[in-house]
Amino acid sequence: MKKSLSILSALAIVLSLTACIGNSEISVSSEGSVSSEGSVSSEGSNETESTVQTGITIQAESSTPSSTSAPDEKPAANNSAKLGEFQKTATIAETVMMDEGGVKISATGLKYNNYAIELELLIENNSAKDLSFISGSMGYCCNSINGIMVSDGYLSCDVAAGKKATDSISFDYNGLMLYGINEVADIEIGFDIRDDDYNHTYSGPRKIKTSIADSFNYNENRYQTAISSDEFKNTYNYSIEHISAEELYNENGLKVVSSAIITNKDGDKALLLEAVNSSSEQITLVTSRIGINGLLVENENWTYDTINPEKTCIIDS
Repeated sequence: MKKSLSILSALAIVLSLTACIGNSEISVSSEGSVSSEGSVSSEGSNETESTVQTGITIQAESSTPSSTSAPDEKPAANNSAKLGEFQKTATIAETVMMDEGGVKISATGLKYNNYAIELELLIENNSAKDLSFISGSMGYCCNSINGIMVSDGYLSCDVAAGKKATDSISFDYNGLMLYGINEVADIEIGFDIRDDDYNHTYSGPRKIKTSIADSFNYNENRYQTAISSDEFKNTYNYSIEHISAEELYNENGLKVVSSAIITNKDGDKALLLEAVNSSSEQITLVTSRIGINGLLVENENWTYDTINPEKTCIIDS
């Protein structure tokens, strides 16, 4: 069924996605060609990179409203409904996230302040070197909550050899609720551990389950429900120009399962893509070559997102 758009009469967006899975690279673009080429890994061994290219197009067309209401017409929008508060009932037991190479990281508690969740950490450096612990940075971020990748969760903590430190990682309520996250069933955090000689150890995602994890329904798509609800539109003051749960791409363990175009109160538009990594390996996804109505408006890389195995990422372009 065609969507009625208040601003866009006919919009077609074509974009390129580049996904790196292990040593394989998957490029999705508008050319529809397939190619492969050799590369050399950092260890000096020859690896083969496969590149698969195909087009992703989001179509949004206006429709002429009928003078009579259809029998299955949705109820009129509730312009006064607002979003409720973040649920603050979940707790955690002290959990050892990492105990390797003289480093021990424990999650000791979950606190709720006025604006954010705080995951409290105890970091023990029993090694012979001073170490820096970083998470949620532009260089290394593989954090997720309830199976959805999040950009929040920044940590930068220096711990001298033989010492301990306490610190916390925070996640903003507003940012989480835009993804349909209004309570915490689990948190995954990745750490970049660096010594004074700039040697890096990457932990990969480490999971903490909360007290509601066993009863949480991971099969429910709370993001799609949230973004299209009157409560979210009224709270965050945006309108939906296009929304679709049509699958746009499904290859090599990567799926793009929904798309939306929203406009905020200032008239700025955003394209949202819901990408799912159903593989057993981490994927790095890059969007580029964005075109509107047949016109290329952005040729460079636009977004850069890491998606953990069996996790979802909301790409904001």
